[in-house]
Amino acid sequence: PGQAVPADNFSIRWSGKLVPPATDTYHLETAADDGVRLHLDGKRLIDRWSASDRLHADGVDVRLEAGRSYDLRLEYYEGERDAGVRLAWRQP
Repeated sequence: PGQAVPADNFSIRWSGKLVPPATDTYHLETAADDGVRLHLDGKRLIDRWSASDRLHADGVDVRLEAGRSYDLRLEYYEGERDAGVRLAWRQP
């Protein structure tokens, strides 16, 4: 984390837009060593809000329309030890 953020016991929220290039079913995946939530257009798709000592991956398939702008929000919390979170998306 940044200098103003402690190495442990913090949370963060990222938000942005997801604009798919083609209409298709996409696989959205998170991996985190503690808690993570993923929201798309206000709907919670992934909810693993629990402590863990290793990365846990969770994924979901969603149908997305080409050119449409989707609100994306990723929330993460870090308890103790290593901090790590990842967001990926792909066409299955």
